[in-house]
This record gives sequence, structure tokens and C-alpha cells, in this order.
Amino acid sequence: MKFKKIILLSSAISLIPIASLAFSMNSIHDKNFEIALEKSNELLNRLYNEKQKYKFYTYIKDEEGNKYIYIQFEKRFIIYDLNLKKIIQITQSYHKKDIINKSIYVFGEDIKDPNLQDKESFKIDLNKDTFESIPNISNVIKNAWWWASRNTIEKIGYIQTRDFRPGESVGMCEYIALSNLLLYNELFTSSTIFTDEEFNKYFELSKGESDIFESSPVFRNYGLKNPKESLPYKLWKLNNEKLNLWEISSYYLPVTRFMVGKMGSFIFESDYKIGAYYWKTIEHIKNNNPVIVTTTKTMHSFVVYGYDEKSEMLLINWLWGGRRSITLLNYWKLSESASPLKLFYTLKTKPKNFPTNFRKVFHYNNEYFTGNEMTKIYENQRKI
Repeated sequence: MKFKKIILLSSAISLIPIASLAFSMNSIHDKNFEIALEKSNELLNRLYNEKQKYKFYTYIKDEEGNKYIYIQFEKRFIIYDLNLKKIIQITQSYHKKDIINKSIYVFGEDIKDPNLQDKESFKIDLNKDTFESIPNISNVIKNAWWWASRNTIEKIGYIQTRDFRPGESVGMCEYIALSNLLLYNELFTSSTIFTDEEFNKYFELSKGESDIFESSPVFRNYGLKNPKESLPYKLWKLNNEKLNLWEISSYYLPVTRFMVGKMGSFIFESDYKIGAYYWKTIEHIKNNNPVIVTTTKTMHSFVVYGYDEKSEMLLINWLWGGRRSITLLNYWKLSESASPLKLFYTLKTKPKNFPTNFRKVFHYNNEYFTGNEMTKIYENQRKI
């Protein structure tokens, strides 16, 4: 992944490019805020069953002069588009007002690690995940909790080229996304993608804590920790070291080559499309298939694992390796671009009947479970 030079809210991992954060407040703006606040309260109540007090709001602009309202609630921030008259982003995060007004920087060739977060700007416990990470939207995949738990660089296997090529700094988001998609399907669909030797090489088990979100295997190698032994690096090598997230071959070729000679090659097949991806994404979400999406707007590959019909928002994980990686974004704003450079990629099963043997590699309360057993435990706890 290589970013265009665009200006973003520092630490927000925000979709919206911010160029100017101040324009005068008047009665019209206040009326706009009242409308935005009412819509925000309604949506938060519907999606999270919560009523939060807003802490502050401010008007912001993007590079093209489009105007938005940033509303900070107790645990989440919302971005309201003044042109579309709708909410386009909800993220669980807290920023101080002076951070928004002052901390702006450019993502360019010298891109800073997005996972290096300004924890002082938070007023929520960064180390404590809760089930509220999954909103009450119309459609989510069955095992959505797993994607909601992918919130550290260890859990997503984050690497970039500078980890093994000093002086170079290019992202490898397509290979990180593929690595997580392969692991997900190994854990929840059919444990036929990795040999035992490969699984032990690329992943390690958790410590058996009492937190469901900490039960899944994590990546053994990531960042500066043996990056050349990591799964994203392996997939990159299988694709002849190409770094082009716009080539669909960057997705299906390394996956196909990785599964040669394995039972998984008879069970899984790639599905992809270049161009508009909304309806195909929805179709796969309904079939419990998470989808990798790449757009010109983001210059990035990320995973979609849910959507909300009423608000037209997608539930995504940016795969940055932080809590703020998990967010709800308006589809039309996300894909807004005249460029055809948009694509989706996923894996689906070919036969109706296939081996469903699963690895018991989820370590929870000092016991081992399969992924689907953990999902049942998770669902039972949500009912309490």
C-alpha cells in the first residue's frame, strides 16, 4: 500500500482527508449541528443500545472543500456529511478537542505507523475490549466477533517492507488482508489450508485467558519480529514480490500457489470483481464470507464483515492493528471515485459437502476449543 499525499486527522485512522479544521460558527451551523446530533443519537441508540452525551463538536473540511461535523461522544466519534446530510463514519475512539484542531500531518512517502497511537488522547480503557465492538446492524457474518478482536499488530500480523528492507517503507496491506482471510477460513470454514508444520510456523496459541477476544491464535512473526518468516512475507514471495494492490492477480495468485497440493485447493475457490463491489460484498456477507475490499479513496486493502441496510454503512477492519481499525463507514462515501480502481476478493467453498475438521486452537479458560465452539460460547455470553 502506497499512500497519496493526503492530510488526515492524526490518530483517527479516519477516512476523511482533512485540510482545514476551522470555519466560522453561526446560527446556520448550529442548526446543522442540532440535526446531526439528533441523527447521531438515533443511530447510536439503534446500533449500540446506548445513549451517550456528546462532549464537543467542531466543523471540518476536506481538501476539496466539502464540509463535515465532527461530534465527539463519550466513547465514539461520529462524522456527519453536510452535503449528503447523513452520518458517514462511526468509530469507537475519544479525541481531545485540541488534538483535532491542531494535530494534522501528511501521510506520504515517510508515512508514520498508524498503530503508534496517542494514548493520552483517550479517556477509555484501550486494553479492555467489550462485546459492543459488534453493532446491531442488519447483517454480519456469523463469526464477526473474531474480526472485531483483531486489534493489535500481533493479531493481524502487520508488516511493511522497512521491517526487512531498511530505508524502504512501503505497506503490504494486500498480503496482510490475505493472511487474515486465510487464517479465518482455516479456523471457521475448513482446517485444510495450512499443514500442521505451516500452522505452527506462522501462528502461536494464546495464553488461555478468560477474555474471549484473546482466545484466538495470533501471528508468530510480525513487524520487526522475524518478518521474513511471516505469512504476509511468504504470500508476497509467492507473488514474485509484487506490491500492486490494484492487480487482482495480487490476491488470487499467491493464495492459489499457497494451497497447491492441499485439500484446501479442492474446497476453496477465489471470487473477485474489479469495479463496483457493493452488491457482491453484501451477497458474500449474507453467505458468511468476509470480503477484502480495495478502493481508490483509501489506497488500501481492508476487510468488510458486516453491513447495515438502513444507514448504508459497512462494518470494516482496516487491519492497522488498533481499536480504531474497527469502524462503520458509509459505502457511497468510501467508494466515491470516478476511477474504476476498486475491487473485492474473497474465498468461498466449492462443494456442498467438504471436510469440516477444525483445529482446537482457541485457548480459553485453560481449555482448547474450535472456532465454531468459541462462537457458541461468545453468543451465550452475549445473551447474559
